[in-house]
Amino acid sequence: MAQSEPLPERLQYLRPFREFLAKLPKSEASDADPTLLEELIHEQIRGKTAEEAKAKLNADLDELEKYLSAPRCRNDRLHFVLGYLLIAVEDPQQLLKPPEKPKPIEERLLMDLPPKVKSKVAEDWPSLLVKWKGQHFSASKCRMDDDFQSKRILIELAHPNASEYERFILRGEPALAEMVPPVARGIRPQSISVNLGKVIGHKYVSSGESPATWKRVDYLLQIPGCYISASIQAQESFNESEWEPYVATLRFEKPVAK
Repeated sequence: MAQSEPLPERLQYLRPFREFLAKLPKSEASDADPTLLEELIHEQIRGKTAEEAKAKLNADLDELEKYLSAPRCRNDRLHFVLGYLLIAVEDPQQLLKPPEKPKPIEERLLMDLPPKVKSKVAEDWPSLLVKWKGQHFSASKCRMDDDFQSKRILIELAHPNASEYERFILRGEPALAEMVPPVARGIRPQSISVNLGKVIGHKYVSSGESPATWKRVDYLLQIPGCYISASIQAQESFNESEWEPYVATLRFEKPVAK
C-alpha cells in the first residue's frame, strides 16, 4: 500500500500500527489484530487519570479525523483506528489497565525445513513463517471451532472451483449470495489438486508482470491434526514444487495431557 504523507506529530505514536496494517492484504486489514494498537494507546495514557486519558484520546481522535478527511488520505488504513478511538474515549478505564500478554501457544504447527533455514511462529496461534530462496511461506491453522469459519473451509475443500456466489448458496446463506454482483457470480477460481500423502487439498496460483514480476500460490489443506491455509509468494517467478516435499511434512501437535 502506498503510504499517505507523514502523520501529524500528535499521532506519530500510531505509526507502528499503520506500518503493521500496510503489510496485510487489503481484505484482512479491517479485521486486523488490535493488540499492537492497544499497547501503543496504553503507553500514551499510562499514569493518567480516567479524565486525563479521555481528554487525551478525544484530542487524538479530533486530530485523526482532521488528518483522514484530506482527499489524499482516503485510502489510508488508519481509518480502522477511528472506530477504535471512539470506543476508547467512552471507556478509557479499559485501556488504562496494562494490556494482557497472550499466553504462549502450546499447540504447534510443524514442518520439516530446507537445510540451514529457520522458521518463525506466532505466540497466540499455531502458525509458521519461513523464508527460502527469496520466497516467503506462511501457514496458519484454520479456526474450526467457529461454525461460520468451519463451514466455509469444508465447503471450499469440497468445491474448490465454485464461485463465491455458489459457495454462499452451498453454505445455506442465500442473503449473502444475493449481495454478490450478478456479473461476478460466474467467476470461478481455477484450483489445482494437491495430494502429498497425508497432506491433501487444493492450491490456487496467481502471477503477474506489472508493475513488476510477482507470483503467489495459496493452499487450503487438510494435514495430520487440523486444516490449514498457506501461501508462498515472491517478487519473482518460482516453482512451488520445490516447496512441496516440505509441505508434505506439515503436521499439528497438541501438548500431551498430564
